[in-house]
Amino acid sequence: MAALSFPCVLWACRTSILFSIIRVANPSEQLRRVAYLVGCSFLIMWAALLGQKIQICLAHACLVAAPVGLSQIITDVISDLSLVMMPIYLPRETKTDSGSWCLQCSLPRC
Repeated sequence: MAALSFPCVLWACRTSILFSIIRVANPSEQLRRVAYLVGCSFLIMWAALLGQKIQICLAHACLVAAPVGLSQIITDVISDLSLVMMPIYLPRETKTDSGSWCLQCSLPRC
């Protein structure tokens, strides 16, 4: 059960961070669509990893194989890079007032 619950919690946290970035950055409509597409890709990666783990658990009694580990590393790198790059890129292109500028500056440090 822990093999399935950890990825669910991890991807929920990543999605929460992504939506916090969107809320604080207040991006233009085009950048908001890109951020939502990143969120959709998070959902797809989570579902693919969960499906892969369920299939392995049903067939091999939850012995995690090398393909599962490799797919976890690949999705972790992609999602972490997108979460790191988004706060760096979004403030350049956003419409902000002076009050939220301080919040945007603190996002990459979180």
